[in-house]
Amino acid sequence: MRKKVKLEHTVIIPMYLGERFESLNLEGRDRNVALKFLRLLSKNSKRINDDNDMFNEVEFSYNYLSKSLGGSYNKVVNKLVEAKIVNRNDFYSTKSHKCKKFSFNKEGDNLF
Repeated sequence: MRKKVKLEHTVIIPMYLGERFESLNLEGRDRNVALKFLRLLSKNSKRINDDNDMFNEVEFSYNYLSKSLGGSYNKVVNKLVEAKIVNRNDFYSTKSHKCKKFSFNKEGDNLF
């Protein structure tokens, strides 16, 4: 019998965003989905323009996010947006028909 290993995703973000994330008190699957989304956003935003800037906007399609994070990813991402950890801009692409642009929130502690 194989032993189950519990994995938790890690991501490096500014301290003020980390504090907001911890204040959400996400647990279990929701926490892992949120961390995986933040890791995807961090990794892809640093690749744009090859400038290593984690605050670049990244376009994700609905299909990509639902395959990467699972079908219920939207409620977790909505919590990240409401907590002002992530910015979401409605964006429509004629190729995918359903894309959004996401970026980390640049603003500091004065949002709470």
